[in-house]
Amino acid sequence: MSSAAPRPIPRCTGGATWASASWPPTSWTSKVFASKGEDKFAQVSWTPGDFGAPLIDGSCAQLEVEIGERLEAGSHTVFTGRVVSARCDDLAPLVYSGGGFFDISHTAPLPW
Repeated sequence: MSSAAPRPIPRCTGGATWASASWPPTSWTSKVFASKGEDKFAQVSWTPGDFGAPLIDGSCAQLEVEIGERLEAGSHTVFTGRVVSARCDDLAPLVYSGGGFFDISHTAPLPW
């Protein structure tokens, strides 16, 4: 793959022509999407993207992806796709590690 070619984005999600990926702004938002609730987007503020995919408001990064392939992987479905729209803000990402969420906005850069 040449450096100019769009990179495929692996994403486990429901079947659709378009998909979105938003890095959630809060641990509460992450817990909503990790739950077994029915209409998760009804519980968060979102805006339609350039191609109509729902993008979570206040996220540090958002992608809209045109789905290319659908691969069955055990109990999961993995989709590959081409990024068709991307946006990022200068906000700290939400990090999950060791069973908890962390705000890394005040951490020192890595030494390398």
